[in-house]
Amino acid sequence: RNRNQKTMASFIPSLNPSSAVRSHQLSLSLSLSLALSSTTKTNLAQRTSRRCALIHMRASPSPAAPTSSASLNESSQLVQDMLNVLSRDVFLAENPKDVVPEVSKFFDNKVSWINPAFSCDNAEEAIKELKDLVSFFVDPRLQFSEISSPTPNVVTFYWTWSGTWPVPWGPRVVISGNSKVKVENGKVTTILDYWNIKSQAVLSQIVPRYSDFMTFFGTPHAEITTLNWKTLSEKPGEYRICEEPAGEMFKATQPMTEVRDTWFAIPTAPANAFSGAVKRAENYQTIVPVVVGKNSKDGNYTWSLAVPTKLRGGLILQYTNDSVDIVQYGRRKIAVSRPFGGRSTSEKTKEVALKLIQALRRDGYLDSPIFQQYKSDEDLIRSDRMRLALYTTKGGFNSRGEFSVLSFIAHIGVKRKHEVWIYLDDDMQETVYPKTQQRNQQQQQQLLSELQNQSIVAEEDEKLMDELME
Repeated sequence: RNRNQKTMASFIPSLNPSSAVRSHQLSLSLSLSLALSSTTKTNLAQRTSRRCALIHMRASPSPAAPTSSASLNESSQLVQDMLNVLSRDVFLAENPKDVVPEVSKFFDNKVSWINPAFSCDNAEEAIKELKDLVSFFVDPRLQFSEISSPTPNVVTFYWTWSGTWPVPWGPRVVISGNSKVKVENGKVTTILDYWNIKSQAVLSQIVPRYSDFMTFFGTPHAEITTLNWKTLSEKPGEYRICEEPAGEMFKATQPMTEVRDTWFAIPTAPANAFSGAVKRAENYQTIVPVVVGKNSKDGNYTWSLAVPTKLRGGLILQYTNDSVDIVQYGRRKIAVSRPFGGRSTSEKTKEVALKLIQALRRDGYLDSPIFQQYKSDEDLIRSDRMRLALYTTKGGFNSRGEFSVLSFIAHIGVKRKHEVWIYLDDDMQETVYPKTQQRNQQQQQQLLSELQNQSIVAEEDEKLMDELME
């Protein structure tokens, strides 16, 4: 679906340094575009995109790091500083391999680092593993959350790491988990990483899917968010209880008057959700599933999509319409129904939802006072705690972070897959990013100021900033 709308007041050319940057991707003034050669524009876009992402992350703490510095002890502060260097200075650097050695200042010489991918027992080997990681994967990202210290020398936290596997279809590999870090004498001595999923499940994210072949890769290989969820318990044939890692969600509202029964089967995004156009020479970040539900407060319907891992941290804020929410959410438990196929009509969805509710009530998952407020199962189904996930629909963002792609094509031989989700935590942990025109102006002003004051800005970029300010 193509919405040819112009974006306003944007001078970040691209969020994807590896994409083929064309002149139409640079939202700069016409005179500046004519003054720059195509080579200069490409190099400038690659440098500026990483720096803009870096500065935005510094200015806007992500939901992944809500802990205030005042509440951290010395060990926790050391670990948070190390994670900041990894997530911002290393993974967002122009040449990440050259910056990796900066992490060694946090390591003890005999640091032990163990996880399902590798193990090492000294700082030199740990740095080598990090160099191999950033050299192999494209656009690696790290988000972390819930830093805590159960004992003075032990620190725990949750994280999500992602990177693009370097093959033509560009699959995004996403791994979430938690870590336990031991600190002694101001240095990290032990790191134990625990993954939410097994190594085989990680490799399954790389394999191209049948639907991609059917369209000759006409739409990009999508991240499937639920492949990264941790299964806490399961009732075979009925439901799973899963843990969703902290993340971000792109959420729009579909007026009740525009919803028909077929909307559940083909969940077309509200027109106001689109802010970008589809172009040929551009990389897109797509994601599955699309999630729809009903808002009990006003009777309208919600349409949502997880923000791709590469674009998190509020990076897409300035490219979304004010009618769309970017929602931060923390780690939370979700009851997931047995998958079902066919057309996900309202009648079929309600049937599956009722079976799920009855099974959860039988097993004591709905005993919390938060669920007692619903007078009937019908009320729970119509609340925003129940949502329908559709896996045969995928939406995506262009390289600038504008929502511009929605595909719900049915392919011969590909069965439809849907699930009913019920959020079990008393607090759904959803926080909406502030969105006002003043916010956009402040972000741009802060970005300009930071770009001028940071030592990372090269001399040739200062001239560009002066022209933009004029």
